[in-house]
Amino acid sequence: MTLRLVRLASAWLQCASVLSGIVIVGLCGQAAAQDMSVIKHIVFIVKENRTYDVYFGAYNKHGADGSTQIKLSNGTTVAAIHLPDSTPADICHGWKCTLSDMDFGKMDHFDTDRSCTANGKLICAAQMDGTDLPNYYSYADNFVLGDRFFSSITATSFPNHLYTIAGTSGGVISQGLLGSTGKTEVGCRADEGTLAQQLDEFGNLTTQYPCYDYTTLGDLLTAAGVSWKSYAPGNIAYNAYNAINHIYNNSTTWDATYAPDTQFVTDVQNGNLPSVSWLVTLGGNEHPPISTCMGQNWAVQEINAVMQSKYWTTEPTAIVMTWDDFGGFYDHVTPPSEDLYGFGPRVPLLIISPYAKPGYVSHTTMEASSVLKFIEERFGLPSLGNRDLIVNDISDAFNFSQTPNPPLVLSQTSCPFVSSAETFPAQKIGTTSVPFNVTWSNVSTATANFSSITTTGDFAQTNNCKSVIAGQFCTITFKFT
Repeated sequence: MTLRLVRLASAWLQCASVLSGIVIVGLCGQAAAQDMSVIKHIVFIVKENRTYDVYFGAYNKHGADGSTQIKLSNGTTVAAIHLPDSTPADICHGWKCTLSDMDFGKMDHFDTDRSCTANGKLICAAQMDGTDLPNYYSYADNFVLGDRFFSSITATSFPNHLYTIAGTSGGVISQGLLGSTGKTEVGCRADEGTLAQQLDEFGNLTTQYPCYDYTTLGDLLTAAGVSWKSYAPGNIAYNAYNAINHIYNNSTTWDATYAPDTQFVTDVQNGNLPSVSWLVTLGGNEHPPISTCMGQNWAVQEINAVMQSKYWTTEPTAIVMTWDDFGGFYDHVTPPSEDLYGFGPRVPLLIISPYAKPGYVSHTTMEASSVLKFIEERFGLPSLGNRDLIVNDISDAFNFSQTPNPPLVLSQTSCPFVSSAETFPAQKIGTTSVPFNVTWSNVSTATANFSSITTTGDFAQTNNCKSVIAGQFCTITFKFT
């Protein structure tokens, strides 16, 4: 017979003894030494649409579980090709595409989706390495990388972002769609007639206007008198609190807890960082086809601000950075089946803090609700009673009694504007090729206005490049005759 006492607080260490065949797992010692209250602030940064393997498959330190080999649907295995900084297109990563790609856990059907192929290449089977991601790799070298952090739900961005604030999507499995217009909208600011799909626990599919009223972590923080703020663009799916009716449509609450993402650095520099904050952005969020380099530079800017402030030294911060969903990209690890909704494929996790274990790879199975659970434990909050009740927290990443890590202030990198070359396959004389797309990302800080784009030789192009604001992109489509 085995008797196990559930771990009640991550800050305590477990001890065990064996008595007459009964294993007793108890709580013992060093509570003060492992006191998580040394963490005064928690910043939850959520990026977009990358798997662990697409970013860290080539990271081979500290026992990290990445792969540079891709399993295809025909049973073969191929080496991952290089992913360009600005991808030529987005890849399907909705509910149906995710389940199809995962192929009942065999993780071998990513290449079967038509959107995987762009410019004649399997971009879903491509990845980057330390040359492309020097600063992300530096964070992994010096702080904590998680190689068992999964997207919360086998769906796209909006449902996954709901998990980052509530440990559930309430059954939502899609973005909001405005009728037959193709216009994607989410949250309580969506146009009338916008509907998002919902799947109940019995598998019944319905649609509902994407504005909800379930309890969020923000509500628990407010009730406990703990300061919090959501730093985000004013619209789009990445600002999940947009979708909570009693927060978004309560001007007092909204004004107290929402700020533009551009205000985060200012609040840090002015000593106004709340105890808990969510931080998302648009131009630097890395959602394909947005430049990864630009997104990495944005993250460095935000993290440097914390490291160069009192929030690293006298009021230590835990920065948790992850990516919301897999974006259609390959990953070789089969996600655990937690419930009807997830988990989805692995996404990267970086934990950066004076008390993060240096150069450590966490193999603990986690998802976005794990961050919420850690926040609940740190500030003595009740559970939301959703995924946060049953998942592992992120405490494995910390040693609260260690000598604090020094700040690691990094320099931003120079970003390419476009891929340097694209190679068309052989084409019959006098015929025109399929179109190839190249994404032009505006990695500057000013709006770019195009007067003309020209080609020479046997190429023709069309484009939607007119006026591109900083952080956004346009597409140039080429054909070869």
